[in-house]
Amino acid sequence: MKNWINALLGLFFCLPLAAQSTYFVTTDGSGNGSSWESASSDLAQILQAAEAGDQVWVAEGTYFPTNKDDRTASFILKNGVKVFGGFAGNETQLTDRKWQFHTTILSGEIGNKSDQNDNSYTIIKTHNVNTETVLDGFVIASGNANGEGPESCATRCGAGWYNDGSNGGFSSPTIVNCVFERNAARDGAAFYSNGNAGNSRPVFVNCTFKDNRADLDGGAVYNDNRNGGKSLPVLEECLFENNLASYGAGIFVKSASSSDAINLDLRNCTFKENTAFLWGGGIYTMGQPTEAAIRMTDCKFAENYPTDINKTYSLTKKD
Repeated sequence: MKNWINALLGLFFCLPLAAQSTYFVTTDGSGNGSSWESASSDLAQILQAAEAGDQVWVAEGTYFPTNKDDRTASFILKNGVKVFGGFAGNETQLTDRKWQFHTTILSGEIGNKSDQNDNSYTIIKTHNVNTETVLDGFVIASGNANGEGPESCATRCGAGWYNDGSNGGFSSPTIVNCVFERNAARDGAAFYSNGNAGNSRPVFVNCTFKDNRADLDGGAVYNDNRNGGKSLPVLEECLFENNLASYGAGIFVKSASSSDAINLDLRNCTFKENTAFLWGGGIYTMGQPTEAAIRMTDCKFAENYPTDINKTYSLTKKD
């Protein structure tokens, strides 16, 4: 079951030899990012400069998408760029990195630190990227998509991360060893997977979604499959804990019209102590005329309120 995930991760750790360029970022850097000694402190600018095949190594510390009060500013991950956090700032090989001990935060706290209302609407954005687009070893915290706009608008959805494969697009980033915490939005506080009339297929491995809050749906993750689109995330060994929403505190799925679609693929995931004010503490699915389909393998549910999963879903046979 995990062979393809392990192969994918193994490939990432072999990439320094094949990468076109490696950029280096530290909180106190003042250089052009060509080495740790000449590291840049401007992660957003380095991400803009990087091209497909490049790697970005980011040392421990806290980074913001802008140093101004522009709430619409985000870290933009370009297609094929791999971004690794969790460095001490002296490593020579990717395998030397110990991300568990060198916390690297992408933060939406761009304004008054005591007032979340002026935080970034969305910390990270991806648009039509493939699985070679990687974020590995980061904490994504304190985004606040409390703005106005129509359904699926980024100013009100995806405070942590907004992945856009809508309107005929296809977007499938790979997110590894990341923590999404204390993000707030109207829909999809930690991650909004926009497959509306398109395709959004993010892959999550060993990620945690904790203390995120949506005023409406998807306290952590919102999957948008409207208008014949497909939002089909894969989550492997992920934890959903203490997230809040009206519907689907852990995950909310707005299903496609096809009864054959697997809208959610969960493998060895845990949902605990998530709270929905109305229904689906762990997962809530919605769709007409057919309902969302979930594939679950070895998942655990504990103390989710009022239910682990709402009753309007079809559960496929375990692998």
